[in-house]
Amino acid sequence: MYMKRFFSHRSLYTYGAIALIATTLTLIFGVFTHNDAPRIITIVETGTVRQVVSVTGAIRAENTAELGFPVSGIVETVHVCKGEVVATGTPLVSLNRAALKADVAEAQGALASAQADLAELSAGVRNEARTSSEATVALKTEMLTRTKTDEARKVENARRALLSENLTAITANTGEDAPAPTISGTYTCSREGTYTLTIFSSRAPSGYSMRINGLEVGTFAAATEQSAPFGTCGLRAQLSPATNYHNSVWTVTVPNPISPTYVANKNAYDQAVTNAQSAIALAERELALAKAEAALTTAPSRSESLARAQAAVASAAARLTRAEATAADAVLTAPFAGTVVRIEAVAGETIGTTPVITLLSADRYELIARIPEIDVGKLQINQRAEVVFDTAVTETLTATVDFISPGATVIDGVAYYEARLALTAIPPWIRSGLNADVDIIVAETESLRLPRRFVTKTNDTYSVLVASGDTTATTTVEVDLIGNDGFISLRGLPAGTTVVAP
Repeated sequence: MYMKRFFSHRSLYTYGAIALIATTLTLIFGVFTHNDAPRIITIVETGTVRQVVSVTGAIRAENTAELGFPVSGIVETVHVCKGEVVATGTPLVSLNRAALKADVAEAQGALASAQADLAELSAGVRNEARTSSEATVALKTEMLTRTKTDEARKVENARRALLSENLTAITANTGEDAPAPTISGTYTCSREGTYTLTIFSSRAPSGYSMRINGLEVGTFAAATEQSAPFGTCGLRAQLSPATNYHNSVWTVTVPNPISPTYVANKNAYDQAVTNAQSAIALAERELALAKAEAALTTAPSRSESLARAQAAVASAAARLTRAEATAADAVLTAPFAGTVVRIEAVAGETIGTTPVITLLSADRYELIARIPEIDVGKLQINQRAEVVFDTAVTETLTATVDFISPGATVIDGVAYYEARLALTAIPPWIRSGLNADVDIIVAETESLRLPRRFVTKTNDTYSVLVASGDTTATTTVEVDLIGNDGFISLRGLPAGTTVVAP
């Protein structure tokens, strides 16, 4: 029993010694066969290298129309509902046309009367007709004078609104930190153009004066507590208090083409000019007709009397056409296909000429992005962009830059410039107001490339570690484009070369 226990312990010691020797040999072998940590390698490949400007943007409808009637009246029928999609020419709102139909009937009666006068000429002209014609000439002359005065006033008022509303001072100095002077007043001169305002320190009560050039020339005291006039055309400017203006230079364009009301005012002015020309032309035709009638009253030639009567018939027919057109204006129709987003009309209420329907285009949208001043210099028209909307994150759309605003909007002290992008295709889920992440590609090349971590820059020289078996060698390369997508475009190495990370 003792001998068996002895041999059993002896075997245990033997196995332990063998294990100790094996462990020692493994450690020694590990020391002498230790390798360096695995190297990080890649190969030179052909691919795309990009520099992009990443911003956010939002969709808005390209066509937005605020529709109103050219005449006032009582709403008879609202044909559509908010949110309804309508086609071009769809009736939207109708006014009560009883009075307009009466005007049409009156014009029809006038036409019938003119036609009767034409028939009456077969019996010759009476003295009563001669007296009536002379009175008509006097009346039409007075009407022409009054029409010219009234229409000139309307055109002038529309022009003043166009030239005076929302005038804005803009600086070309991107480093200007002073707020823009507030421009007010009514521009009373006729010339259009630009004022250049140079603001400098002076002994004026506000501490500043301004020198103007462009549309007018002169030097004027500036004010901070209230607006102060500059020039002789009715404009005024007010500086922001507690702000330092160090020879600030600002431009004021008359009219302001980037004003939110510019298009509406321009359309109103053009319409006023058109209406004035039409009204004056109509009054001149009526006066000419009256004079022709007066001349033909005493004319011996019966053929002239017939011509006068025929002209009267034509004028009455024109008035009938105009009355019918006015009646047609009492029905508001969609100028393009779109979605009704606002209705400010209720059946039975009296409305004026202010807009009562807002219509958004159904299939024409544009993407608006704000570009910070640090990146706006990189943008150009027709640059391509990739767009991902929050509502469809798995779908990437393409767009192109088609407008870059020359004026900045300052937000939290940073100037942003509005850029407009046109989507290449409009998916059916696009809606006005959708937000998106936009990558505008400002530089792109298809060439040999490496990830940026594999390229080392020393002073103005770029190099890489080229692997050759177990060794590496430093090789100088030429860099064409450093992308902000993680890659560098380079020359000097063939495709497929193995490169080691430093």
